Amino acid sequence: PDQEKAAAEFMALDQARRQELLASGRMSAPVLKDIQMADALEKRYLELQERMDAVLAGSPKIETLTSLRQEFSALQKEAPEDSRVARAAGEKVAYLKGKEDTVRRFAEADARIRRLEEERQRREREYQNNLNRYRSDKKEKIARAEQPRSRFLRLGIGRLHKVYIGSGRIPTWVLSKGSESRYHVTSERYDLSEYVDKKIGITRWKLEPPASGGKLERVEVLRLEILDD
Repeated sequence: PDQEKAAAEFMALDQARRQELLASGRMSAPVLKDIQMADALEKRYLELQERMDAVLAGSPKIETLTSLRQEFSALQKEAPEDSRVARAAGEKVAYLKGKEDTVRRFAEADARIRRLEEERQRREREYQNNLNRYRSDKKEKIARAEQPRSRFLRLGIGRLHKVYIGSGRIPTWVLSKGSESRYHVTSERYDLSEYVDKKIGITRWKLEPPASGGKLERVEVLRLEILDD
């Protein structure tokens, strides 16, 4: 049941038996040295195999596999050519070489996938940038088309009239042309009462949304010109 204890007892008995054989002359010192060297090589092999199994249990890096392969290769060269350790180490060298090739192929495939994904993302960003630029250009083009070709506010030429709105009879200024009402007009710069019934053109302005319930846009006049001859 206790494998470590059994192994230790076996090694102690083995060592004692070797010493008996050496003392009795039935084993020479050179033979004992060869046996001890073989034991040391086998111990190194088992330690390397244990490390290899631990590495392969995870996700090994190619550098780690290469290092293990080189250690097994060195062990193969140190062991006698016809020994069991040399043959086993040679098998591990070939096995690890195959593992290195597999890991390398997977790494190259992952790198290609990453490059393709990066290229896809780059193309997607380029497409979105081009699309946003196209939309912005189109919006600006529409805005320019809607702007008046003259220096005057579109529909901003007419005559000022004072009207009263709603049941509260709130006074306000309206720019009209003929019977067409164009804008409700306000100004902090001009006294609009001075331009009643005069033909004016609005050259600088600030558009505001219609008043609650109203239909006409409101215009704050920043600059105007009198167009009456």
